[in-house]
Amino acid sequence: MFKNMKLGTKIAFGFGVLIVIACVLGGLAVFSMKGVEGQSIILAEEYVPEVDVAVELRGAANRIMYELRGYGFTEEKKYYDNAQKEFQAAEKTLATARELEKKSPHLKKLKGQLDIATKAIEEYKGLAQQTLETNGKLAANRKVLDESAGKYMANSGAFLAGQNEKFKIDLDERQKKIKIVTDIGSVGTKVRVTNFKAQATDDMALMQQAVDLLAGLKKYTGELRQITRSADDIKRIDDTEAAAEKYAKNMAAYIATNKMMNAAGKKIDEGAAAYMKNCNDFLAGQNDKMSKEFNEQGANLEERLQKITLVNDVIDAGNAARVGNFKAQALQDPKIMQETIEKFKGVKEITANLRKITRDDEDIKRIDNTEAAADSYLAAMEEYLKNYLELDTYRNEMDAAAGQYVAQCEEFLKGQQEKLTKDMMERNDKINIVNNIIDLGNATRVGAFKSQAMRSPQIMEDALKNFPKMDKEYQDLRAITRLAEDLKRIDDVKAAGDSYKGGMTDFLANWLVLQELGTKRGEAGKTVIEATKTTADAGMKATDKIAKEAVSSLSSASMVMIIGLITALVVGIVIAIFITKSITKPINRIIEGLTEGAEQVASASGQVSSSSQS
Repeated sequence: MFKNMKLGTKIAFGFGVLIVIACVLGGLAVFSMKGVEGQSIILAEEYVPEVDVAVELRGAANRIMYELRGYGFTEEKKYYDNAQKEFQAAEKTLATARELEKKSPHLKKLKGQLDIATKAIEEYKGLAQQTLETNGKLAANRKVLDESAGKYMANSGAFLAGQNEKFKIDLDERQKKIKIVTDIGSVGTKVRVTNFKAQATDDMALMQQAVDLLAGLKKYTGELRQITRSADDIKRIDDTEAAAEKYAKNMAAYIATNKMMNAAGKKIDEGAAAYMKNCNDFLAGQNDKMSKEFNEQGANLEERLQKITLVNDVIDAGNAARVGNFKAQALQDPKIMQETIEKFKGVKEITANLRKITRDDEDIKRIDNTEAAADSYLAAMEEYLKNYLELDTYRNEMDAAAGQYVAQCEEFLKGQQEKLTKDMMERNDKINIVNNIIDLGNATRVGAFKSQAMRSPQIMEDALKNFPKMDKEYQDLRAITRLAEDLKRIDDVKAAGDSYKGGMTDFLANWLVLQELGTKRGEAGKTVIEATKTTADAGMKATDKIAKEAVSSLSSASMVMIIGLITALVVGIVIAIFITKSITKPINRIIEGLTEGAEQVASASGQVSSSSQS
């Protein structure tokens, strides 16, 4: 049938087959391109914007986290303000994403992720607000810490300066007290020496000097009172003044009694002189009478001798009294004086016996005068003895007062020396304790700042352990502190320390809240990032899928085109060969026929030519 086709039909058939193949290939290509075009539109209008929104939202979240982290570290308001701008950008991006979600049917996961991201950003925004408020509380806590630390260090410094100043004042004051007490002791020693010298020399003017020396004691005790606060020391001053007053009083009494005793001694001498004069006059009279009676007949010489003997006995009694009196004064033995007085009282017995045998009025008068002189002598000796015994009492009183005076001075001096040592040690202990308190305060402040610098609450918790140590130091310091001013300073230091402790505790609590907020912010940020990552991943996955489908479609189309082209080429070649052969065979037969005809013509022509030539 094909062989019988006309040449034009064959050519038209060949080209028709090629056109059909081209149309099939073109249709397949158009179909594939249309599929790729739809996927590209979805990719361009849905998945790529989804990825863009996710990337933009993630960038905003990262910038928010960066700014708030900067705010958390520096507490500078500009970071918080920048974070608020980023919140607005994130909310704007979320609004864009919501619009995209509404017009993108293929973005099925976008809505859920947007809800998660929106909730996380709102939570993050709330946490940022709480962070701002907490930082405000931390700022207030820092202010409390600074003010408390300032008061703590100021009061500690004031206490330390006060202790150093008082150390110097106490040392000077204690040395001044010791000097004054030493001067008081010197006055006492000088008074005692003068007193004993006055007693030894019986110089009452010298003893009066001792009294006058004691009168100047008030000058020293007055100066001492001005710098003395201890009740025990004030009592010692009172006791010293009382002992001095008693000493002076007894010396004054001694002077007065000594004066009376000297007057009594003078009376003794006068009485003794009158006594001996009367006795001697009486004896002289008896001797004269006896001389006269020697020449008279019937004179009673025995009676005269008896009178002379009795008068001599009276004289002997007077001499014995005077010897005993001098001996008692020389030996300062009142017992001898007492014995002398007792013995001398026996002279009345002698005078009584003498009176019995005396008839002469003149002699009786002499006996009366002698007895009167004896009474006067005896009264003077008794007065002397009485004054002497009083002097002895005054001596004992003076010795006791002087002993008390010296003892109080020595006790005061010993007390001052002990207090000097104790005060120096105590003041040194106070200074050391206050230095310990300052060191603990500095260590606590360093811990507070170090913990903030290193972002370690544990360091601040360790620093808080210093406060029980401070309380122990306060207790030890209070135990050796007596001045109300210093006790108030201790209370002020403790109050400032307690305030600092409260500030640190509140700061630590707010800091832990801030860290918890930071953790929550991180979790919220992570949630936003996870949501954006999920969204971006979904978009990228869809984009990747569409791209791969497009590649696959294009690859399939290309393969179809290649196969179609090869098929068209093969079919074209076959058809061309077939058509060519179907065309060339008849032509070749025609050519062969023509060739044969030509050869025949040529042969004929040759023959004609040959014939013609011939």
